[in-house]
Amino acid sequence: MWKRTVVLFFMLMTCMALLMVSLTNISTSAVLVQAAQQQSAYRVDIAALRGTIYDCRGQAVTGREENLVAAVSPSVEAANALSQVLPAGEMASVYRQLTQGIPFALALEKQPPAAQGLLTFSVPQRYGSDGLLTHITGYLDGNGQGVSGIELAYNDYLSAAAGEISVTYQVDALKRALAGEQPQVNDTSYRQTQGVVLTIDTRLQKIAQRAAEKYLDKGAVIIAEVPTCSLRAVVSVPNFDQNDISQALNDEDSPLLNRAFTAYNVGSVF
Repeated sequence: MWKRTVVLFFMLMTCMALLMVSLTNISTSAVLVQAAQQQSAYRVDIAALRGTIYDCRGQAVTGREENLVAAVSPSVEAANALSQVLPAGEMASVYRQLTQGIPFALALEKQPPAAQGLLTFSVPQRYGSDGLLTHITGYLDGNGQGVSGIELAYNDYLSAAAGEISVTYQVDALKRALAGEQPQVNDTSYRQTQGVVLTIDTRLQKIAQRAAEKYLDKGAVIIAEVPTCSLRAVVSVPNFDQNDISQALNDEDSPLLNRAFTAYNVGSVF
C-alpha cells in the first residue's frame, strides 16, 4: 500500500510538471508571436503637421505651399523611377540607401513616374517662401513647438490639431521590406485644417509689406481698422526666413525683433 502511494504521488507530480512546462511554452509562444509582429512592422514618417493659421477671410497663412515627399521601398523599379527625376549627385547618395533595402522617406522636386515600391505625397510646407506675416505667425523649434508669435501664443491649440502622414511596411529581421506585402498608409492630415483665425487681411498685408521693404531699412507698418482697432496688417522690417532661423540669429540688424510690438531703442532724439 505504501509503495502504491509513493508511485501515485510521483505520477501526480510528473503530470503537474508536464502541465507547467506546457503552460510556459504556450505563454512564451504568445510573447514571441507578439514580439515578432511588432518587429516585423517598420514605419516611415512622411510628415508631422499642426493646426493652420488663417487670415480674417479664411485664407491660410501657413501651409500655403506644398512639398513632394516619397515613401521608397527599395526595388529596381523604384531606383529607375528616381533616377529620372534626381540629379546624378543626389542619386548617388540615394543609391546607397536603396542598396540597404530599408524603406525611407525622400523629398523630391519633381513627380517621378509610377513604379513599384514608390508612394508620393503632397505635403503642406509650414512656411511659404514669400516671407508673409513672419513676425506675426512666428516660428517653431526643432521639436515642432512654437517659439514666438501666434505659434507660441496658441501652441497648445495648434499642437492639439496635429495630423500626420506615415507608411508602415512589413519587414524581415534586417528591416528590409517583404516582397508581395502591401504597405499601410496612415493619413490624418485633415486634422490640421483646424486652427486660429487672425484679424489680419493678407491682401492689405502684402501691400504694406511691399511698401515697407521698398522704403524702410528698419521699422514697422501697422494698418488698424477704426473704430474696432482690429489689426489688418502688421509689418516689421527687416524680415527673416522662418525656414532658416540660424541666419537671422547671426544678423546684426536683429530681424527677429518685431518692431511693430516691441519697445526698442530708436536712437538719440537729437
